[in-house]
Amino acid sequence: MTSLFTSRKCVLLMLSVVTTLALTDGWAERIYKWKDADGQTVYSQTPPPEGIRAERLSGAPRSPEDPVEAMNQLRERAEAFAGRREDRLLVEKEGQQALEEKKKRDEICATLRKNLETLQNNPRVRDQSEGKEPVVITEEQRQANIKSTQERIQKECTNN
Repeated sequence: MTSLFTSRKCVLLMLSVVTTLALTDGWAERIYKWKDADGQTVYSQTPPPEGIRAERLSGAPRSPEDPVEAMNQLRERAEAFAGRREDRLLVEKEGQQALEEKKKRDEICATLRKNLETLQNNPRVRDQSEGKEPVVITEEQRQANIKSTQERIQKECTNN
């Protein structure tokens, strides 16, 4: 559990560093790569000393003009990275069964979150229980469903 907490801290730190770099003009500058006198690989935005052969690397692509869109893209990438890393750690520690259980839990949580969004954003919601005709629920039922769905998300999806 500690390594998972630490990995999330690491992802958040990386996200903040990348965000800072992506929103500055310096991010798109050229980067140079060369070996110094000790054989160490050096990466720098300034050219190497004269007489040293260097490889010019292009900078990372510029972020979208809209900072909100840039943040959304970075957040999605960080979440995808964290999810893949968590999946690898689970496979290593607990095996394939734990990964399958996590995927099932993720699917349930995604469904719960989608249901909550529907309940919160639509004043007229229909209950479509299996084998029954769809019925519009009352406002009291809708509020009760919102509360119970939030409780389930809190209980079952706090680590997702």
